Amino acid sequence: ILLISPYSMLKKIPFKNEFIESVIHLEKGQIYSQQKLEQQLDKLGYIHVEFVTDAGEYTLRGGIADIFPAGNADPIRIEYFDDEVESIFTYNKHTACC
Repeated sequence: ILLISPYSMLKKIPFKNEFIESVIHLEKGQIYSQQKLEQQLDKLGYIHVEFVTDAGEYTLRGGIADIFPAGNADPIRIEYFDDEVESIFTYNKHTACC
């Protein structure tokens, strides 16, 4: 017996190649523009907000990108210098200052 909601039955499950293509791989020192990051996040269904508080949200402010991936307990902050990734780290959404 399988118990699932009607919504779960209708929800699209991505093919393996679609899933692999949706992965955004970033590392310190890499060139990856904020504009490209924003386009990828929009394509993946992330919601642009003023302040990140829940999974599936992101914001871009100056040289900072905050992203809250699904499955993470805390959001991720990416700090940029121009188009270069300077640092990537998680932060506590309850104690972070805007």
